[in-house]
Amino acid sequence: MDLKLKSAGEIINHLITWGEISRFELSGIAGAQDWVAIFKNAGVLNIVATDIWSLSPELWSLLREDAEKALRNALFQVPEYRDYLISILAEGAASAAKQGLLDEVEKWSGNELLPFLSSINRMLNQIEADGKRIIDQKKAALPVRFTLYAPAAQPPSESL
Repeated sequence: MDLKLKSAGEIINHLITWGEISRFELSGIAGAQDWVAIFKNAGVLNIVATDIWSLSPELWSLLREDAEKALRNALFQVPEYRDYLISILAEGAASAAKQGLLDEVEKWSGNELLPFLSSINRMLNQIEADGKRIIDQKKAALPVRFTLYAPAAQPPSESL
């Protein structure tokens, strides 16, 4: 695991164990201050007192999760990472449709992808703004079109 992502995991693990984290506790985690700023801006952390942070009330459900799932959910709150994950989902759905897996794409759209459909559709609308439908593109062109849409969308280990 990338050191930066490992640091985020250590912070989230501490938070789901103890409910809060202090500046002193963060001092033992490399890159922790960067993650505090990222998580605070993403609405994951609240300031409890000077130099003490807790999970925001909206994310108290993470307290019931195992560390890996809690980390994934916390990272999903970071807009750049969420955009990156949505681009993977959109590209995967487009690739599956391009390969003729229309029944599967329809099933995914009504089940697993349902919470993300509006984000996927927004992304596809921007990618297809030039009038060229993704489904009409050559298979090799798909990754390029998605990369051009969201070049800043990278996983945390690469961009943070």
